[in-house]
Amino acid sequence: MSDAAEIARSLVAKVLRIDPENLNDCDGLHTIPEWDSLSQLEIVDAVEQRCGIHIMNERAFESLTTLAGITKLMEENRRGNVER
Repeated sequence: MSDAAEIARSLVAKVLRIDPENLNDCDGLHTIPEWDSLSQLEIVDAVEQRCGIHIMNERAFESLTTLAGITKLMEENRRGNVER
């Protein structure tokens, strides 16, 4: 698992107050009961703070509804080509 995946998993687990071991890449807004619309906003805020970015692009925001999407954004941010 990549560093970005570990960080994303930890970040989401912390916001949702669940065990990170219970998360897989396909999990997200529509598969985890704790991941509701309010939690989604908290997750996006946590990603913004962790990455030092501000997500204003609707498509980028919508891509953060799964653990895999969050991981991808974090990896792109490290490479310097994240769409905000």
